[in-house]
Amino acid sequence: MKGSFPIFPAAMVGAAILFLAFGRKEKSEIFPKGFTEKDVDHMARTLWVETALRHDPEEVGQITWVAINRSKKYNKPVAEVVHPDASPTWFGRISDKNRARWHAFDKNPHYEKTKEFVRQIFLGKAHPNKIGSRSQFLHPTGMPSCLGEPGTECSVNRICTQTNFGRRCLPKWSNEGHASIVNVGKARFS
Repeated sequence: MKGSFPIFPAAMVGAAILFLAFGRKEKSEIFPKGFTEKDVDHMARTLWVETALRHDPEEVGQITWVAINRSKKYNKPVAEVVHPDASPTWFGRISDKNRARWHAFDKNPHYEKTKEFVRQIFLGKAHPNKIGSRSQFLHPTGMPSCLGEPGTECSVNRICTQTNFGRRCLPKWSNEGHASIVNVGKARFS
């Protein structure tokens, strides 16, 4: 049929227009997909042990992203990544006092508020990821001071590093040259 517009190309153009108009969603990072209340609970307990909820909310939000990143890295649920009695993917060595604080947090008046804080991050509604795929963090103020010049070794695995909190002996994994560093609040992410 001369002069008629072919049906197939017209259908393709129509489908493309509909997709562009209605099918595109603004990309937002929501993770973990299919998270459970157990993930929320365990992350809230972990934030309590790590920060006692005295740190800047943005910093605490990025600590939550460390757990999410480790969950992705190890292909395990957040609850398993942060549980102090699970495989050591969060707490290398946790003191008996902090283990007891972790397990008792559901009796703390901050428990429900902290769970909601975590839930909002998991839903992508608060504290978006500012640390990329980084899966390590520390608080330099909790690290030992050093007397040496920045860049000198404190020990086999630690380097004297100038931080916003003075010279500290930091693990190599948290130093430029060994990792890409982002600071949020009082925390250092790598």
